[in-house]
Amino acid sequence: MTDWTLPSLKAHFDALRLADKEAVALALTAQEKAVAAALEAAKDAATKVETATETRFNSTNEFRGALEDAQKNLASSDRVTALENRVGKNEAELTERRGKAAGAGQLVGYIVGGGGLLLAVAAVLIPMLK
Repeated sequence: MTDWTLPSLKAHFDALRLADKEAVALALTAQEKAVAAALEAAKDAATKVETATETRFNSTNEFRGALEDAQKNLASSDRVTALENRVGKNEAELTERRGKAAGAGQLVGYIVGGGGLLLAVAAVLIPMLK
């Protein structure tokens, strides 16, 4: 049959068990290294996320501050309404003054025209009367 004896089988199985133990120890060591590397990578990723989040919040706060500053420089609706009313009154006064100035200009035109007409009539009549 075969050449196996009880002591040779025991030696063979002991050798197989020893090889299995070494393989399992080697696999456990490799797994521990992989877990440690994954844990380190997760820590690095978490740190990067925290940094990015902090940067984003800082940018948001800066934007919020800029909006608040801009809002301080904007006029309120009451102020705008008051300015619109004031501009309307000034516009009405200016229109009234222009109308008066136009009337005064017409009056000056009539006076100059009348004076010219009188001079023309005098220029015609004076030679006739002589």
